[in-house]
Amino acid sequence: MAAVLLTRQSIKKVSNDLKRQVQVYKVDASKATISSLQSQDRFPPDKLITSYVTSTNARNKYEDINRFWTKMEVAPKFWLKRFIHVPEIVGGDLNKRIAMAAAEAKQIADRQYQSYPRIQSTGHLINSVVTEVNGVQTFNTTYEINDSPGTAYFKMWNKAEYASTAEARAVYVTQQRGLIFYAANRIQTRYPDLGVRYYYMDQSEHKQAFIYDVPALIISSKENTRGNWHRPGYQIRDRRRTARREANLFKRFRERNIG
Repeated sequence: MAAVLLTRQSIKKVSNDLKRQVQVYKVDASKATISSLQSQDRFPPDKLITSYVTSTNARNKYEDINRFWTKMEVAPKFWLKRFIHVPEIVGGDLNKRIAMAAAEAKQIADRQYQSYPRIQSTGHLINSVVTEVNGVQTFNTTYEINDSPGTAYFKMWNKAEYASTAEARAVYVTQQRGLIFYAANRIQTRYPDLGVRYYYMDQSEHKQAFIYDVPALIISSKENTRGNWHRPGYQIRDRRRTARREANLFKRFRERNIG
């Protein structure tokens, strides 16, 4: 058997060849996905698609999708980067996209709640999910969103007293990556042209009898969803930090006055 001498250059060539094959597969898969969405009327024609590589920074922007495909295949620096395709929204298509995202978010959240371990003993948690369009509670979100005179404002939240605890438990204990939080992350990835925000509503907003904050997801235009994202469990960490700080202050006080 003939010996094969592996040099640094030959190893690099093999590595680049493999990366190139993976990149070609990524390009083909992206083309097929966009074509499928276009056939379902969920994505506009190619000329109304703006493509990005890595992030939606202006420096990574390609308005010609065919040029984008070519660049992604031939430029090695892009072979391990992710693709982002943002459709241009024309006229009433914005509410149509919001309606699709809202319906998908509700389906994802329902699946997560059904998989939550404690749901086997009670249906209170999943039955406490509230959906609103333009501030009005509704069960027919698709119709209400499409019937909105202006840009629709969809909100999904859970009115159960322990809803925020369930969100944190779904992230850190049951490894479900959240309930409504998981749906928010999925929708933000699948609909980068829309505004998506996950946050916690306090009592002044949710108007329930208890004082605890509850998780909420908003889907609308980017202008309507400005604000910070919250991560489940952030309040627990804040309370623990406060408790440690107060304990340390008390300890120093005792050392000064007793020791």
